Amino acid sequence: MNTGMQMRPIRAIGLAGLLAVIGLSAGGCASSEYAPIDEKNGNYYGYADALNLDGSHRIRVMLPSAPENADNARAYFHRRAEEICSGPPLRKTIHTAVRPGVAYDMFGNMISGDYLLEGLVYCNAPAAAEAAPAEPAATAQPEA
Repeated sequence: MNTGMQMRPIRAIGLAGLLAVIGLSAGGCASSEYAPIDEKNGNYYGYADALNLDGSHRIRVMLPSAPENADNARAYFHRRAEEICSGPPLRKTIHTAVRPGVAYDMFGNMISGDYLLEGLVYCNAPAAAEAAPAEPAATAQPEA
């Protein structure tokens, strides 16, 4: 019996298993809890928002690459929108939802990259400028 022939499949499985464990452990290191992004403290995932000049709010959600985070990104966006508006917002618009990066290796293709979702939230209707009522046009008087 040739033991070299028996060891090759075990090594191949061992290498693939090792790569899978490394991939899972690397993706599991990043936290995806609902929290504001704070780069000073090393929290690069979560949400960030800013008030725009027109009164709307821009919300950005960044989450690490994990299968459940595709749904979590949208849930974080909607949750933050309700917190900003103290209830359901008047209007929400998601304009960016991406998972950037495609890497190719010897095992085929692999999608990589963080989840990014951005959108606008409108809590109130835009203030309409009230125009003064128009005065009636003066009628031309015929000269005598």
